[in-house]
Amino acid sequence: PLRDVFLNMVGQDLGKMEVWGVPLMHVGHLYGLVLCLRKKDRKLSSHLQTSLETLALGSSIAIRNALEFESMRQKSVALSTVHSVYRLMSSTRVASDLLHRMANLTLQVLNAKKCSIMLADQNGRLHPCVALGLQKGEIGTQSLDPGEGIPGLVADEGVSLRVQKPRDDPRFSLDPPDYYLSESYLSVPLFEEDVVGVITVSERMGSPNHFTVGDREVLNTLAEQAVIALMNIQYFEKQERIALKTMGTFENLFETGDPDKEGRSQKLASLMSGIAESIRIDEHTRQNFQMAAFLHSLGTLGTGVGENGEPLSASEESTKRVAMGIRMARRMDLPDNVIPIIRDQLEHFDGSGGPRGLRGDEIPLGARL
Repeated sequence: PLRDVFLNMVGQDLGKMEVWGVPLMHVGHLYGLVLCLRKKDRKLSSHLQTSLETLALGSSIAIRNALEFESMRQKSVALSTVHSVYRLMSSTRVASDLLHRMANLTLQVLNAKKCSIMLADQNGRLHPCVALGLQKGEIGTQSLDPGEGIPGLVADEGVSLRVQKPRDDPRFSLDPPDYYLSESYLSVPLFEEDVVGVITVSERMGSPNHFTVGDREVLNTLAEQAVIALMNIQYFEKQERIALKTMGTFENLFETGDPDKEGRSQKLASLMSGIAESIRIDEHTRQNFQMAAFLHSLGTLGTGVGENGEPLSASEESTKRVAMGIRMARRMDLPDNVIPIIRDQLEHFDGSGGPRGLRGDEIPLGARL
């Protein structure tokens, strides 16, 4: 296969010429060839042959060292990437926040300009969750069917792809022209048991200006850690939903005598969640609001009298209710963000409330609701 390449490179009549080849080989591994063009009537002296072999051996060792150094660098990047992902996992419990931070980390690690993360629905259709640096209509900014575009093909086949000049690639030549505005792409699947999504980067900066095999391994490591992080968040969210349902059931039982009949607290929690959703508050924060709403009413149980049975004033009763709600939140090991909502629910927007005299935006949003 090298013959035609060499002839095209030399670009002259070789009728009176011959080629000498020396392998670039070390410890049984072939790295390449040194090819020398010379006239046929000249013999290759033993001195020149020894020089070529010495050059080839030195080059082989240098190439091996360079490859080993690159391999060590890639492993170092992969290890530091794992550490970075663990830091991300501990810093947020919101899936959308995690994915955005993962995308930013990917751009930094791979020195790329663009990144998209798409998640699959039950039918295998991909939907964009994160699109950094991408223009409208570019691949990764709109939903894709299985097999459609680079991400769709990766999801459909479950294998990673490195693509140079996708518009010239017959697999993607029929895709809309606005799909591919970059020359180099790297896309890997997100695996749980099946493919749950795809992460794609494009437009690598620096040298080389295309994605390497090492880049693919690093991105695969990132993808594996991203799936673990998402699974942890999904498990945590499931536990929160179970806790919410349990709290709602007991609230209904205490207020109406029927666990299936919606009481005041359930209505308050639903109202808070609806308002929060209308102003685009994320699901995790909405769940915190609902927990606080349930505890707001649970804290009223038995708060009308003091320790010795004496009646309490309205102010004393409110203070006791808040204190009981905070104690219950801590006893139930609820998220830390729930406690400020309970604690500051008696604040007034003009600063005349208590217990801290907060005003305006100083009051947590959940407490204001």
